[in-house]
Amino acid sequence: MVITKIMFVVVIALPFCLHAQTDAGKLTPEQQASKLKRNYEVIDSVQARISAEKDVRKKDVLFCDFFNSAAGQEKFFAVYRDGILKDLAVGYAANNDTTASDARIGMIRNDRTREEAVRLSAAAYATAGNVERGLRMLRPKLDAFFLPDGTLKTENFFNYDYAVKVLVSILPEGSEVEVIHYLRPYYQFSGGFFPSDVWERLAKPDLEPRKQLFYRYAEALRKESPKEIAAVVAKAFEIGAVPKPMRPAVIKDFSDVSGFERQFDAVSAAGRAGFNRNVSALLSKPDMNGKVWGAQGLKEKYMLIDFWGSWCLPCRFGHPHLKELYAKYKDRGFEIVGIAKEAPAAPEVIQQKWRKAVAEDKIEWIHLLNNENESTFDAVKAFGIGSFPTKILLDKNGNEIGRYGGKPDELDAKLKEIFGF
Repeated sequence: MVITKIMFVVVIALPFCLHAQTDAGKLTPEQQASKLKRNYEVIDSVQARISAEKDVRKKDVLFCDFFNSAAGQEKFFAVYRDGILKDLAVGYAANNDTTASDARIGMIRNDRTREEAVRLSAAAYATAGNVERGLRMLRPKLDAFFLPDGTLKTENFFNYDYAVKVLVSILPEGSEVEVIHYLRPYYQFSGGFFPSDVWERLAKPDLEPRKQLFYRYAEALRKESPKEIAAVVAKAFEIGAVPKPMRPAVIKDFSDVSGFERQFDAVSAAGRAGFNRNVSALLSKPDMNGKVWGAQGLKEKYMLIDFWGSWCLPCRFGHPHLKELYAKYKDRGFEIVGIAKEAPAAPEVIQQKWRKAVAEDKIEWIHLLNNENESTFDAVKAFGIGSFPTKILLDKNGNEIGRYGGKPDELDAKLKEIFGF
């Protein structure tokens, strides 16, 4: 009876959780600051109570109690409301309560949060033993990205990236054909690699390679196209998706594939040659002042290629420290080449955003724009850049030393090792 009563409260509360949020009247700056502080305190208290409750149905009652109240209607709480709804949807999915989970997903207003709720709920269903339910949620999301020719739409592509990772993680054994169906277009679309393998690695240096998309794809190719496996693995190594200490184990895992090691060595050698060609192609782009540096223009220098964009806040937050490194080492044979990837727009808008960001951040090294002649040479795809910022450090012979994300510690340590201070 207790459960029935709680569920009844939840059901009748659903419409009331959809109340429109009201705007507060005009307040003085002091009143605004005071109200903001009070709102943070209120939502912290609400979230703490919901988090402490173990029963998802009781969490739901607490949620509706607050968001049905007058206080809960303020716009300030909207983002928190959607986040809590997402967690409730996942909680219900973990209990295989499809009706309640779907209802909570349907109440989420923010598109990205709703998509995340679908993905996480699908994974929760799979964990709870209802794999087919999870797959039925994800397949339509992924299928919607396919164009008639089998390629993928670029709009909101991050949703495909996130959803396909969940899909392949819950597919049962023997699903190689489906894995290839969903991963091959992504692999080709990105230029022969999986961008998420890169940014996941930056976030989790100890991530097990078996959990990465390149590994799942390579495993699926064993029967259909074993000759592709060497290229998939070699590219993952090349773009830094697998740390060097973990690579021998990965090679061993695929050593039973006929001709793998020979093909891997050949692909790796070709990759190194291709890397040098990509550096030359990059330096053939005119800089911000129209100068073409060419590979010879930076000969005998340690070069840091910095992939960034005016839209990328972590990139720009990192510029002050990068300026410190440049000032410290530029007279010792160190050069930075910034290559900006700007969001699609009219050419003049792209140029304006790029140049404005360079001026605002007062960064005075070499600046190139990936968007210029991108159809001829796309440096982001050529170098396998899966996240921003990414920095590639080259030695004086143009060979890659290492790749670094937004955290400066590893790059700082390597430069100190090279220059001695």
